[in-house]
Amino acid sequence: MQNVLPQYDAEQYVKYRPVPPEALFSLIYSKLDHLELAWDCGCGNGQAAVELAKRFKRVVATDVSETQIQQAIKRENIDYHVSAAENTKIMNNSIDLITISQALHWFDHVAFEKEVKRVLKNKGVIAAWAYGYPQINGWVDELIVDLSRGPLDNYWAKGRDYLENQYRDIPFPFEYERYDEFFSEKKFNFSDMMGWLSSWSSYLKYLKDTGDDILKTIKPDMLAAWGEPAVVKTVKFPIYLLIGKK
Repeated sequence: MQNVLPQYDAEQYVKYRPVPPEALFSLIYSKLDHLELAWDCGCGNGQAAVELAKRFKRVVATDVSETQIQQAIKRENIDYHVSAAENTKIMNNSIDLITISQALHWFDHVAFEKEVKRVLKNKGVIAAWAYGYPQINGWVDELIVDLSRGPLDNYWAKGRDYLENQYRDIPFPFEYERYDEFFSEKKFNFSDMMGWLSSWSSYLKYLKDTGDDILKTIKPDMLAAWGEPAVVKTVKFPIYLLIGKK
């Protein structure tokens, strides 16, 4: 059975979501024999798909969210489709590379493994990555973790534990290599940081269910930890990358 998936504010999601560095994609490409057809699964707004489109002849990008697909970044060689990860219309043995950015933890892993093995070519590659908590300064970092693991903990969709454990125990279709050396960097002022927090699916569900805007509650502490609100800080998101081959 497919997990109940989180709901996002698509506009905020696009604005604040971390972007993987080019070096991450270069590493993935080094594992490939061919660059014909890629599948970006759980594509969101298409950030990864756009990177793949620079090298692949064609990219198929899927997401269960119609809103995300509608707002996705368009390219001539990207075909976007609203589709569950576990059941697509992709042809058997046709895919050279499958990528999953910040989404594998939400999937039905048994069903997804079957789909991966169906569509991936022999010696095809699957790469999945996720982002950890941001690194800004000790006080801000602590407040963010406390928010996620405290009042919002029960409002994350099933699968969040895999992310909290940095993908160390997540089911994966094949044997894999793990890489922890990559970071995504964003430039945030205080308003950007609060905007990023407001894009969390757990925050949106908490707000909907309780009517309590918890970000207003924690804002004074966050501002004290941040300092001058107009100051732009470098926010580093650690990336956990798994790469396997059929």
